Amino acid sequence: MALERFKPTPLPNPPQEYSPAYILQFIRTLELYFSQLESLTPNQASSYRADNFYGGTFSGDGTGLTTPKAQYTSVATQTAASTTVGYVVSFDAALYENAVSLVSSSRITFATAGVYNIEYTLQVENPTSPRAEDVRVWLRLNGTTNIPLTARTFGVPAHKGGALESYAVAHAKVMITVAASDYVEIMWATTDTVVNLPAFAATTSPAVPTTPSAVVSVDFAVAV
Repeated sequence: MALERFKPTPLPNPPQEYSPAYILQFIRTLELYFSQLESLTPNQASSYRADNFYGGTFSGDGTGLTTPKAQYTSVATQTAASTTVGYVVSFDAALYENAVSLVSSSRITFATAGVYNIEYTLQVENPTSPRAEDVRVWLRLNGTTNIPLTARTFGVPAHKGGALESYAVAHAKVMITVAASDYVEIMWATTDTVVNLPAFAATTSPAVPTTPSAVVSVDFAVAV
């Protein structure tokens, strides 16, 4: 690794006559200099250059190091046709992505192996059921494997009556480990097929922006 404009500690000015105190100060200055060079992050340099950074693939954006991360949203209402089937949460827009990509609308795909934080928010609606219903959400790896300990159950209040739907927010943050090229999908299931993940268009009175049915954020935590 090259250190650009590294600023070494200045050496003390020598006295005209031999001084044990000066020799001791000189040695301590050299020790400080070499300890800074051996540091993994020597803070006396204005910048660093290297072919690779251990712990993942990073790229500079002019303001510092950027790590793998992404955020995806959906502005489509999502429904379930059966209470005995798990459904994939789909997304239709990327707000940001770096070393993470969205494939086939649902596959959050990782270019870099590591531990990642997955944080999702699903808007849930009960439009007609007179009972409180449940929604279960979990993560699935590579289309076949349900990731252990990622399942969460969220309650949705009973229908309020008339045209008054009931709503809930399913929100969780989980940490998972993936290999390069792995993909993860968010799955959901419900106790009644009337329950859905609604999206709403923006309104003008009052002025409210578009309400997505689903949002997921992906953040790199540590290399493996």
